Amino acid sequence: DWDHPSPPRPMASTTAQKFRGLLVELVVVFVGVLIALGVDAWWQGHQETDRAVAYLRAVHTDLATTLANVDEAITRSRSDSLRNEEYIGILQSPGEIPEWAAAQQPHWITATDVLTGNLEALVETGDINLLDDERLRSALIEAHTGFSNLTIQSGDYFRKAMDNTSARAIASEQVRYEAGLPPGPLPTSALRRSPTTIASYVTHQEVLQNQLRILYGVRELAADLRAEVEAALDS
Repeated sequence: DWDHPSPPRPMASTTAQKFRGLLVELVVVFVGVLIALGVDAWWQGHQETDRAVAYLRAVHTDLATTLANVDEAITRSRSDSLRNEEYIGILQSPGEIPEWAAAQQPHWITATDVLTGNLEALVETGDINLLDDERLRSALIEAHTGFSNLTIQSGDYFRKAMDNTSARAIASEQVRYEAGLPPGPLPTSALRRSPTTIASYVTHQEVLQNQLRILYGVRELAADLRAEVEAALDS
């Protein structure tokens, strides 16, 4: 018996098998790339979410501290304003001078720490786009603008207070020279004869009132924004 070799496979069949194998490999590679891209996107999204939450927590902490500082400043400013107003009345009247007002009163200026560093970083670096909530983004941007405007106003009034204090000091020295008084706090009875000194206390009262207005504005902004941030962190 002769062994007859099996007939060769058709070339078309072999080519089809190779093509199918190559196609399977391509599909596997493609699926692997998609999975890798999906994992990378998920991880990047996870990191961005963590950054957004960290920002909001830092802003919330700043706002809580700011509210405590502002409440304390409002209490001091109201007390300073009331006392300054009472002292103006004493200067403008010929009546008896209370013991606490016998000597020249200082010009009180209350400094307040308003913490906006994390809010500024969030808005000005563009990281605010990490937040999906458009309403929250708008609230943060509006608060950032509001705090900036109030800070500018506060600086203007602070400079006015400094200029006014300088003018009062010059007027007081004039009173001291004319009355032949020694160094130290001037008697209120002597200051009653100095219209410039009295006017400086009136101007300072305006500064104190505007300072209070600014403090109330900061408090309202901080309280409203803290409520928005708290809602976002709780969701």
